[in-house]
Amino acid sequence: MNSVRAMHKAKVILESMGVDNVHIELRNLVPLIEKCSLEEDDTLIDKWANLIASAVVDKSFSPSYISILSSLSPIESLVLDTISRNSRPIMKMGIYQYYGVELHILVDKSNCVRADLVGVLSNLERLGLILRVFENEPALMFGNPPIGTMQSELIGLTPLGGRFILACDRKLEVENGIPHIDLSILSTEVI
Repeated sequence: MNSVRAMHKAKVILESMGVDNVHIELRNLVPLIEKCSLEEDDTLIDKWANLIASAVVDKSFSPSYISILSSLSPIESLVLDTISRNSRPIMKMGIYQYYGVELHILVDKSNCVRADLVGVLSNLERLGLILRVFENEPALMFGNPPIGTMQSELIGLTPLGGRFILACDRKLEVENGIPHIDLSILSTEVI
């Protein structure tokens, strides 16, 4: 039943994009139907619908997205969405600019208890969707230079994480009928 709901929602998404010739490779179709049929959470069913639509229109669709989405709990999905919607540039490695969010902002915006985030972030990191970065900041401002440093944790999206988010949330690519990709939700951009 849940796979039927996801397929119906995917059909609506594809129609809104003007896609009427639907073809999904069999190696993607079978696991998509199988995995989304097990989902009970409405938010994750919406993500399955978007992933199905992505399998139709995205030539670079990765079958790994299916196993990743099936591995996410509703709270992990919420945290990943919170990271993507509140990201800022956090570091540059080589030619890539990475985007992410401070841990304290993630706690505030996702309404998660900090202790619960330990397991959530560990799974997102295990799946290759995020990376954790520590940034030193001045701790005591009694002198010049400041005395001591304080570490703040930044949670960044990996290239896989950014592309996975786009595949599961077609709204991020189209706003008011105009194709749009907000670089703040991508994990990296080439500089």
